[in-house]
This record gives sequence, structure tokens and C-alpha cells, in this order.
Amino acid sequence: MSTRGLLVLAVVVAGLSWVALRQKGLEDRSRFHRSEPLLGTLEPSTIERIFVDHTMTETYLGFENRGGLWSLTDPVPYPADAASIRSLLTVLDQPARFVPESSVAGYDAGFRPPRATLRILGKDAEGQPVEQEIELGPFDVDGMSQVVRARGETLLIQRNLDTLLDRPLPEFRSRRILRLDPESIVHLRRTWTGPEGEVEPEFSFVAERRAGGWSLLTPRRTTLDPFGTLLWLKGIGRSQVGDFIWDPPTDPDVLDLGPPLARYGLERPQVEVEWRTADGRSEILILGKHPETERWFGKRPNDDHVWAMGESGNQPLFERWESFADRALVRVFRDDVQALELLQRGVTVRLERSADGWAVARREDGDAVDLGPASTAEVERVLGLLENAVVEDWALDLDPGAAFPAGEPRLGYRLETGPALGNLVQEGWLGEPRIGEAGASVRGFLRPGDGLVGWLDAALAEGLLTNAETFRSRELWVLEEVELEELVLRSGDDERRFERRQKGTWHRPGVERSATELLGVLDPLLFLTASELLPAGAGPVERSIEVEFRGRRDRLHRCTIGLGDDGLPVVRLASGAAGRPARESLHADLEALLR
Repeated sequence: MSTRGLLVLAVVVAGLSWVALRQKGLEDRSRFHRSEPLLGTLEPSTIERIFVDHTMTETYLGFENRGGLWSLTDPVPYPADAASIRSLLTVLDQPARFVPESSVAGYDAGFRPPRATLRILGKDAEGQPVEQEIELGPFDVDGMSQVVRARGETLLIQRNLDTLLDRPLPEFRSRRILRLDPESIVHLRRTWTGPEGEVEPEFSFVAERRAGGWSLLTPRRTTLDPFGTLLWLKGIGRSQVGDFIWDPPTDPDVLDLGPPLARYGLERPQVEVEWRTADGRSEILILGKHPETERWFGKRPNDDHVWAMGESGNQPLFERWESFADRALVRVFRDDVQALELLQRGVTVRLERSADGWAVARREDGDAVDLGPASTAEVERVLGLLENAVVEDWALDLDPGAAFPAGEPRLGYRLETGPALGNLVQEGWLGEPRIGEAGASVRGFLRPGDGLVGWLDAALAEGLLTNAETFRSRELWVLEEVELEELVLRSGDDERRFERRQKGTWHRPGVERSATELLGVLDPLLFLTASELLPAGAGPVERSIEVEFRGRRDRLHRCTIGLGDDGLPVVRLASGAAGRPARESLHADLEALLR
């Protein structure tokens, strides 16, 4: 390029730069780059009322915040859709850019008239009433923004506010059927009336939530599934109005004759549902079915608004009550179980937590026998059977009194928790075996106080009939060596002492050499196991050797090992548990240490 051409190009670039800088200065002076909140200093959370006069749709909307709940006031009084109100408050809380002063006049025609006018009433930071007016004008050339007027300024905002307001009235009305929080409900009643006016017990019921959970009171007294019932209520909470059918007139000059109930099957409604919370709030819903279209319509007793049920999503309102009867036998975590009693028709096997695990006892005719430590594996086996067992079906035609006659010895279980769960007790009984409809062996199941019998797999009875002796643990004790400090062996006048030092080795007092002679019997003593359990209280009668471990904080563990009257080794704990030591030579090895 020639020198002349370069000079011309430089002049053009300099001219364009001067024009850009001049335009920037003009824009800066006209506040083109400045913005402020559309509501100014008014916070959305302090807004109390919003009125919308929409010129384009020829509608007038009024919203009012009543104690945190928004309601429509115009054109029809009705609870407002919460999502729509949240969206409205969100788009009102958007930034607005100032329109350059040179462009303000060009938008005047778009405000004659404005597309819509909003009048907003709220309170300022000092709690004083504030009123603002926002006029929605024409859209900007980009189609994504809109010119508005507020507080005497011409501003540019996103067009989402106009889009939100350009919706039909039903979209601003709440479609929720249940307005209460499902988790706060403690009383539920549904009355179902047949064609002749009779109450149908297959669908009518009363249920209450108490300290122990949900219970059905009528038509059968039974325990309800706590999780299933809550999910059911939440499902009802999601049930929605399909169409708004009839609203009472708001014009005082129009005679209000009430809704034409017969037209919607509500003159003699088939269903009435009532929900009540612990603080006394309640809701009642009545439903009727159109005799020809089979469509359901609903209203509230003291509210003449009539609406049609949605085509889907309202099934929870019509569920049968037995669908929520509790099918699980156990409703607590295993770690919360403090005791388990197996009811064996006059004999009770009691399994109870102890400091070292579980203990087992047998009770019959009022006499209890402590059988010592219980096998944790056996206890958890039975707990697992109870946790996995479920009611397969409900015997609606079976009389509980006939299936479980009063005064007869019971087969079943009784589960106890601790004070942390309010000493909750869960109990269930099993009836006589029979062949079910599928050809499998089943047993009736009933909770005390319930009036509904279920069917269980008969195999559960085998676990509940486990003999008390089966639960007795062959692990007489298991000691943590790191917690021990001293071992003492005594037989008559003979005594041997061993102490455990910091390095983990055992020594005789005052001797530096480790007591290697102790190694052969140490593990059998620390993990004292029986090859055969003996009746509680049985013990050695000859050549007895006392074994005593002293642990930290002076905790003692004692047992006696000797020979029984049959000449075979016997070990007995201080608790009374007794058995044959699994290591047959243990008694002879201890005698050798005492020589």
C-alpha cells in the first residue's frame, strides 16, 4: 500500500475513534450504562398487594398477601397459585437499565395506552406505606426487552414480566385440593355414600395419628403403615383441580342463587373427606360424580366454587383403606431393640441386651431361669426373620375373635425398645397353619387390639419356636487383652500371678523374662468357649482352679475350672453360666502352671 493510502486509512480510523468516544460521552451523560432495581428501594418481601390492569387482554387482576399466603381478590376471590406469585415477585425484582434521554420521546406512542399497568403497595424499610406504579410499554427492537415507566423514569427490562402477566385467569388460581401440610395432619375421615344413601364401609374410614403412629379406627381397628400413610397424604397434597367450573357472582347487582349442584352430582355428594391438624385447623372436601359423563366434581362445604377433578393424579383420594394397613411386623431399627420375647404357647423365651451382648432366659408358669449369654448370631437370625416377614394379604372376612380366641396361649413375639423411643412395644400373634389360596401354608397374624387379620408365610413360626437352649452362647466370654493388666490362678493354697506390661508381654511379678509358659493357655482363657453348655449353676466339684483377670479401672472377670462328678472338665462363670471347655486339656494345662 502507498504512503498516501496509509495516510488516508489513518485519518479514517482517527475519525471513527473520535465519533465512538463522542458517542460514549453522550451515552454516559444520558445514563445509558446505569441501572437500578425495577422496584427501586421496595423489597419484594414487603409487598402486600398487587393490582394489574392489562389493556391488551382486557383483564384486571388483584393479589393480596394475607399472613404469608397470597390470594386473588379480583376478578374472583380465590387462593392464588403459589408458583405464579413466586415468579411474579422474582421478575419484579430484576434490574432495569435507563433509556438514553435522547430515545425517551421515541417510545411515547407505545404508552398510549400502556400494554399493562401495575400498582404495587408495600412498606419501606421503616415500615411506612409505599405505593408504586409500573407501566409496561412497547418491546425493544431486539424483541427480548421491554420499555417501562416507573417512578418518573423510562427504563428497559426483560420482557418476562409482560409474558408472565399475559396468561389466562385460571393459571393464577391455586389448583391444590389439599391446602394443609400433609405432615401436619393427625386426623383423616372419608365417608363414602352409595346410590341409596347407605354408607359403604369398603371405602369409608376414620384414621388418627397418635404417639405410636397412624391407626385406623373404623371400620376395622388396625395399625397403618406410617410411611405409606404419609406418602398417601403427600399424594393427596399433589392432587389438583382439572377445570374451574362455576364461581359465585362478584357483582352485587347479580342475584346469587348458588351453584347448580344437581348438574355436577353434588346435590347428594358421594364422598366427603376431612383432614384435621393437631392445632385444630381442618379442611373438608365433598365430591360428586356426574351421572352421565362419570366425571368427578368437587367443592368445599362453605365455599360455592365448583371445580372438576383432573383426569389423572387424583387416584389417592379414592384408595381403599386396607391399602395402607401396616404389612410389616417390625417398625424399629435393630439397634433400638432392647428385648425380644418369643411367645411359645405358655413358654416365653426372653432375649435381652446386656453389657456384653445378649442374654437369654426361659419363663414358664411364672418361674424364670437365667440361661446366661445368648448367641448374637442366633438372636439376629430371629430378628432378621421378623424384619423380613410381611403380611401377604388381609383376611377381611375373618373374625379376629374366632381366629384368636381369648384366653388361649399365644404363639408370637413381643419386641421392646428403650426409653429413647418411649419404651415402645411391638407385639404380634400367629394363628394355626392352614393352606392358602395359592396352595402354600400360611398362618393368621394379628396385633393385640387390632381388628384385622392378615396372612403370613407359615415358615416364620419355626423361628419363633426356637428352643431357649439354642440361643445359649458357647462363647462364655471374649476378653480384650489390651484392656487387661493381671491374671491370677488359685487352687487351694497355690497361687500364680502374671502381669501384663506396656509392651504387651506377660511376666511373673519381679521377673524380666516373659512368661512363655503362659502362651499355651492364654488364648483359650481370653476366648473362653464351651463345646457343650450345661445347666445354669452346674460347676466343678473336684480340683477347682479359680481364674481371675483384672482389667483397667479394676474390672474383674472370674471363672472356675475343675472336674465334674463325671470326671470331665467343667467351667462356670460368676454369672452361673456353665459348660465343657472347648479345649479339653485346659484344666490339666492350668494345673501344670500351678505346680
